[in-house]
Amino acid sequence: MHTHRSSLFPRLFASAPAITTTISVGDNFPDANLSYFGSDGELQTVTISDLTKSKKAIFFTIPGPLSRRARRSTSLDLWKRMGSCMPKAWTLLLASRSTTLS
Repeated sequence: MHTHRSSLFPRLFASAPAITTTISVGDNFPDANLSYFGSDGELQTVTISDLTKSKKAIFFTIPGPLSRRARRSTSLDLWKRMGSCMPKAWTLLLASRSTTLS
């Protein structure tokens, strides 16, 4: 896992190789470990099942223009145009740990 500071965000982010999983209607959302840096600067890990236990959750993906591989000027221009709205290009997925996707 690589850690780096993003030029767009002052917090530290972690990246790992991408894992692709196909989800269909009626499937359970696959469990995975999520890592983030806590307020103390230490790397924290939590599972999706712990986060969503008896709750509904929204998961989204970040499109290419917002990834670190995109040109910095393209990303900054896109963020300026977005304002406080979430871009349509983001994929929203509503999932519940106790139920299947619908």
